[in-house]
Amino acid sequence: MDRRVNGSCASLAGLEVAIEQGDAGLVDAAIGRILLIHAFILVYGGIPLLYMGDEIGLLNDYNYVHHPEHSADSRWVQRPKMDWSFAESRHDKTSIPGRIYDNLRDMIFTRKQLFQLHANANTSAVYTYNEQVFALLRHSPRGQILALGNFSEGYQFVTSQRLQELGFGGELYDHIEKRAVNSRYGITLEPFQAMWLEAVAH
Repeated sequence: MDRRVNGSCASLAGLEVAIEQGDAGLVDAAIGRILLIHAFILVYGGIPLLYMGDEIGLLNDYNYVHHPEHSADSRWVQRPKMDWSFAESRHDKTSIPGRIYDNLRDMIFTRKQLFQLHANANTSAVYTYNEQVFALLRHSPRGQILALGNFSEGYQFVTSQRLQELGFGGELYDHIEKRAVNSRYGITLEPFQAMWLEAVAH
C-alpha cells in the first residue's frame, strides 16, 4: 500500500533519456527543468533541500538491484555512491554538471542576499491567468518578490494587467538573470524559464 515516485531529480527531469539519445535539444530542456525546479525550491519558505548529486545532475543508479540488501527497495535508485570523477567536471561550465552547478550556486548566493526571502516572509501561490506559468508571491515588510516559472516547452505570456494587480507593474528587476525587466506590455517567459521579480522603486 505504499506508493511513491523514485529517481534522481536529473533523471526524472529527462536528462538521462536526453543523454542516452545524444540529443542536445533534449539536454537543454532537461537542464532547464532542473534549474526551474530548484528556482522554486529556493524561493519557497523554509529551509531548501538539496539532495546529494542534484547539484551536478547525477543520474539514477540501477546497480542497486545487484545488492540483495537493497534490491527490494527502489529508493536506492537515487542513493548512489558519489561519482567523484563526474563531480570534478562541475568546474567546466560548458559540461552538463558545470551548467547545473554554476547556475544553481548562483541562485543560492542570490537567495542569501534577498531580505524579501527571509523566513518571516509569507508565501502565497497566485494565479497568473496562464495555466503554464506558476507563480509564488513572497511578501513581508521587507518587500516583495514575485517568482514566475514557465513549466512548459513553449513560450508563455503573463499580461501587464495581471502583473499590476499583483503589485508588479512598470519596471521590475529579475534577480535570477540580474537584469531590468519592463512589464509595461506584459512578460514573455522562455521555455522552463524562472524569474524572481522585484518592483523597482522610483
